[in-house]
Amino acid sequence: MRFEYYSDLSPAKCASELKKRMAKDGTASRPKITGKADKDGFVLNVKAPVIWNFQRSTSMKATLNRDKGTTVINGFVNTGGMRKQQIGFLVGGILIGIALIVTGLFIQGVLVGAIGAAMYIPLQGDAKNSDYLLKQMKSTLGAKTRDPR
Repeated sequence: MRFEYYSDLSPAKCASELKKRMAKDGTASRPKITGKADKDGFVLNVKAPVIWNFQRSTSMKATLNRDKGTTVINGFVNTGGMRKQQIGFLVGGILIGIALIVTGLFIQGVLVGAIGAAMYIPLQGDAKNSDYLLKQMKSTLGAKTRDPR
């Protein structure tokens, strides 16, 4: 998902605030954010559990540009899939796998079912992590969706 936010902080101050946020340790409810930030832009990464012991890492990349006293934050973060898409991959893969098993194609059925289940992990992980990264970036930088001018 492409995004554009606006902040009253200068690009250098934005980078400084993001570095402070990255220096904080993670907790159970607030995973650690890693990455790099400078006055031209930033890359933020978060790795969080999705289901069972599977973890998913998601990255956010953005540029910081000063325009008439306001910092414009343009970037991209992978949002994964909506809940319906996630369940569609999971259920669809399993149902097609069962159909293949019933028709005598056991190995292909197991593979298709496993692929459907495996697609759930990156879709769900990116959906959770992208929301988290956007919320953390907006709160750290005081970013708004509308230009304050």
